[in-house]
Amino acid sequence: MPQESKADKYRRDRMMAAGIRKEAATLPTIHALGDTYAPLDVARALDEHVSAMQEVDRLTAQLKDAIQNERRLEKKARVVHERMKANVQARYGPNLVALSRFGLVPRKKPGPKTPLAKMESAEKNRRTRAAMKTMGKRQKAKAKRGGYPALSS
Repeated sequence: MPQESKADKYRRDRMMAAGIRKEAATLPTIHALGDTYAPLDVARALDEHVSAMQEVDRLTAQLKDAIQNERRLEKKARVVHERMKANVQARYGPNLVALSRFGLVPRKKPGPKTPLAKMESAEKNRRTRAAMKTMGKRQKAKAKRGGYPALSS
């Protein structure tokens, strides 16, 4: 059975409830879900469903508004946080105790790379370039002169 859209459900339930109310005197009771329902009970159940869907729509709109508001406030909070962070770090420097009161840690100074780290970085760079088939200026110039075999696309 294909899924019904929300608009189809609204229309379906409202039209059925309206029809039941007009013809309630001539309609029989029905048996569903282990209970017996009079026609007006069915109309009330359908109205409850429509009300529940409207409540979901209202809350969804409210949620969207709240999310939009939070995102707007996040942009503002991010800017003022970064400005205050810079101010606090400039004022207290690398003082761990003072910075920790603001939830900050001192800036780390990058240490010198070891020869092993430099070799690993260069090898990783070569593998990436080979995998992505990228070339630097010198490789491109050499390829144009015919130093490299043509690359297949």
